[in-house]
Amino acid sequence: MSISFSEQNNTENKPVGTIHIDNGDLQALKDVMEQYKFVNQEALIRYALVALLNASDNKLYIKQNGNIVSMNISEKLIKTEDA
Repeated sequence: MSISFSEQNNTENKPVGTIHIDNGDLQALKDVMEQYKFVNQEALIRYALVALLNASDNKLYIKQNGNIVSMNISEKLIKTEDA
């Protein structure tokens, strides 16, 4: 699995970010696109960003087997103060 991100300025000196996705992460993106029938990858990424930005306690909640479950972010994905 691999996701990499780079940022640089375009010809108008405005920042542009590029995301490279391959292997299992690319397949996961394709699976989500198909399962939720997003019109394009932009729509999927915008939806994910809005969901995360509106999560007041930094958790997302999903319904799983009839129960509401909170999705916690793995500690290894969070920037620590000493990093």
